[in-house]
Amino acid sequence: EIITEFTLGKSDEQTVWGFVRDFLSRVPVFQRTDDGKTQIIPERKQQLLFDRVIAFHIQRGLSIPLSMSEFLEGLKQRFPERMGMFLLPDQTGEWDKGFINSSGIEQLPLFATDESSAIQWIRQELEREPQSYQELHPKFMISSSGWIKVEKVLDLDELLQENFFVYEGDELIPAQLLKSADAHQENVKLENTTQGLKQNLKGKWYVPDTNQLKDLEKLRERALFKEFDEYRSFTGKFIKVVRIESLRAGFKHAWERKDYQTIINVANKLPEDILQEDPKLLMWYDQALTRMGK
Repeated sequence: EIITEFTLGKSDEQTVWGFVRDFLSRVPVFQRTDDGKTQIIPERKQQLLFDRVIAFHIQRGLSIPLSMSEFLEGLKQRFPERMGMFLLPDQTGEWDKGFINSSGIEQLPLFATDESSAIQWIRQELEREPQSYQELHPKFMISSSGWIKVEKVLDLDELLQENFFVYEGDELIPAQLLKSADAHQENVKLENTTQGLKQNLKGKWYVPDTNQLKDLEKLRERALFKEFDEYRSFTGKFIKVVRIESLRAGFKHAWERKDYQTIINVANKLPEDILQEDPKLLMWYDQALTRMGK
């Protein structure tokens, strides 16, 4: 595991981007699989980078100055991107050279075993090509057949509504859909008219851009906080089935307000294996105990 030696003065945006630069300088720039394909380096992906930023701040008792959407916006502004991986500007030459000499791109198998991996699975599908609910559903059912027992099962419609956008056919065609339409125009024989194109793309789900992500993030947080309030007011012995993302959002929010007792109280209602198997929840719980002197 990479341990940063970056020294924090205070928690602000400069702190975040200083940490990210330091972290990226320590991660391998380019890797190949045994058969010569470009290997995906998870440490360079946006979600894992944000997880590292959160852990870095929590372990030092600092608040996190950026939301996920703000972090992604800043990440795209400051760092070159290759295949969803972020690089320092002086690392792009090494990556580009490695990619040119590779025999293709590694295809990672991805299964929806919980909410987080389900969102990643849908994102991967929609980045490949915007799709309708009917097109996604049979594939999602196969991918999500191994959903873990302690995690609340979410259906595809709920995941789409909270994390992605659908084109209704009336508004201007989003850039993400136009790009896809241009790429596949010859194959699907789209009519060469705006109205025909709108009709063809109606009902397609797509990945939001950074500005749209901010609005979705607010809606999603409201749903997660509502569920977390149910856990907080739960009076039984153990909460057997949980929405992990709701716990993560609630713990993060409580941490920001220095409400360490809420983290401890809710954690004590969870079966031990939920905490032990989720490093994010365990980190907040351990740090909350430390702050409370327990």
